[in-house]
Amino acid sequence: MDLTRRTGLGLLAALIAAGATSAWAQAAPRIATGTYPSGGEDITVVLFSPPTEGLPMAGAGILLLHGGGGAALEIRRWLEDATRLAARGYTVAFPAWFGDDPEGRRQGRGAFQRQAALDGFNWLAAQPGVDPDRIGILGFSRGGFMACELAVSDAPAKAVVAIAAGGRREVAEILRKPPTLLIMADGDPVVEPGVTRNWERTLRRAGVHVEVEVLDSDHHVPEPAEWRGIFDRAHYFLRDQLRAGA
Repeated sequence: MDLTRRTGLGLLAALIAAGATSAWAQAAPRIATGTYPSGGEDITVVLFSPPTEGLPMAGAGILLLHGGGGAALEIRRWLEDATRLAARGYTVAFPAWFGDDPEGRRQGRGAFQRQAALDGFNWLAAQPGVDPDRIGILGFSRGGFMACELAVSDAPAKAVVAIAAGGRREVAEILRKPPTLLIMADGDPVVEPGVTRNWERTLRRAGVHVEVEVLDSDHHVPEPAEWRGIFDRAHYFLRDQLRAGA
């Protein structure tokens, strides 16, 4: 994949700053940074591939959607956890789905961002070694809302994990029904628990299998030490849904 955009250079710098060299030495994953086209822009994507064949989750894919802080911030937080997912056999795609607006501040780009995230799903599904019928979406905050939106509409995801998020559709508008894990903090001051609980009720009324994990926390953004446990919980859920033959 060609590294051609300023956003890509920023993500590469973020990878280095976050300690990618150490992560490579520990798990030897294949990490590549490239682009895919969407809405007239080139979307930068970081691809974490399994270090070897025959791992337990080989063939499964995860679309990892960053939150409102943007891709460069989130890749620092999630580098180790994305690497650990790849070490289990997942192919993980981390797109900078805000495109040329890296912090997502410009108005009127909601439709663009939605398409960029959906195109990221389709791009991941076309990667060598990825079974398009075994892809999950994992998102945080704005990325969690987008994960929920895509999973019940246009993206044929096999499972969804949404952290500090919810959804905005009514029961009749839920077209797809993948199993969903909602992870929420009981004191989240940004995405209040009621938002997540309302989405849980909507999904259940639509016949969706829903699991909810409640964190004892008054933060919106989990502490650095909490992310590992969150990604482990996500893995256990995704493993059961995305394993071969599930």
